[in-house]
Amino acid sequence: MVGARASRRCLWLARSARARLAIAALLLAAGCVDTSSRAPSGGGASDAGVADDGGARDAGNPDGGNGGGGNDAGPPGTDYVAQDLGAGRCTAVDDSGDALGTDESGAAFLLAAGQRTSLGALAGAAATRATALDASGATIVGYGLDASSRHALVHESNGWQSPAALAGAWASPAAVNRAGAVAGTLQVGAPDANRLPTQHAFLFAGGAVQDLGTLGGGSSVALAVSENGNVAGLSLTAAEDTHAFLFSGGKLTDLGTLGGAASAAYGVSSAGTVVGVSETASGEGHAFVFSGGAMRDLGLGLARSEARGVSEAGVVAGNWLSAAGATTPFVAYGGEVTPLVVRDAAGKPWVSLRLEAISSGGVIVGWGRPPGAPSPRCVVWRAK
Repeated sequence: MVGARASRRCLWLARSARARLAIAALLLAAGCVDTSSRAPSGGGASDAGVADDGGARDAGNPDGGNGGGGNDAGPPGTDYVAQDLGAGRCTAVDDSGDALGTDESGAAFLLAAGQRTSLGALAGAAATRATALDASGATIVGYGLDASSRHALVHESNGWQSPAALAGAWASPAAVNRAGAVAGTLQVGAPDANRLPTQHAFLFAGGAVQDLGTLGGGSSVALAVSENGNVAGLSLTAAEDTHAFLFSGGKLTDLGTLGGAASAAYGVSSAGTVVGVSETASGEGHAFVFSGGAMRDLGLGLARSEARGVSEAGVVAGNWLSAAGATTPFVAYGGEVTPLVVRDAAGKPWVSLRLEAISSGGVIVGWGRPPGAPSPRCVVWRAK
């Protein structure tokens, strides 16, 4: 599930080493987990409309495996039904279709059973952000901001609370699973010469915090956790490049790239399938799937794309960027890629449409704007 408004999605637009390093610094300094972030600038989403080619594209088989999730999206060719949930930007969803989002002011809300509930704010915090919702809908995590730090939070029946093991620490949760295991980023050292604090990916489970370390560089960020506790994210390497990683079985693994210098992982399944975005040798950002010990280009045949998440059954969800500058959400499964669209009552496609996440059971969430609408609206897609 996967993040101040520094976007964890910026990497797919980066074309130069300087841009990659700037993005890495931004991700690491900001915690990389404010899911209320807007679409990335420079062409991430536009009012050019939503591409709708009416069919599936050929793509490399994600080979996701089956991690035991329920209500999974169907086989290749399955139709998806879109549901307009109302105003806001929704960035996380559970297996029942309940969605976590933010309004225009940045305030968090939960849309459940047709009801919108404000999640409120942590007393004394300058701002409170919700970042993730587990697949059962039982646990919401986020963080509170004050003048000099951010604090990990869990939303309970009596409001936002700070886990005792993380109390007082600079910590920024990014994802949570059904068991309540939380993955995120924890400050472990003082700011360096570039005034960036040293931060490491962490896993909080069973009341204990585990520092996941790095791939040889100074900092790392966790962005996703599977139902069995696999963690994925990005880390600086000894060469100061940014690489996607998988933490599984107590081991941190460098997933490499598609030929470029940078990659980042945004989703992971219990089978160890990891998805995200990587720079290619030509400098473009392409969606990737890592499984069986190898990273593969998802094969969309387009200049830029990203994979945002993967269900327990191996259904990959993401966005591609057309030559016209429009972002189109997609799902990939079994060698086919299917575009996802939303249309108004007159049949016109929504604009600025963006997919944000897929639940472990295959429910998809995002946001966009109906033609002529002044503000964004949340949308959930389910397989028929």
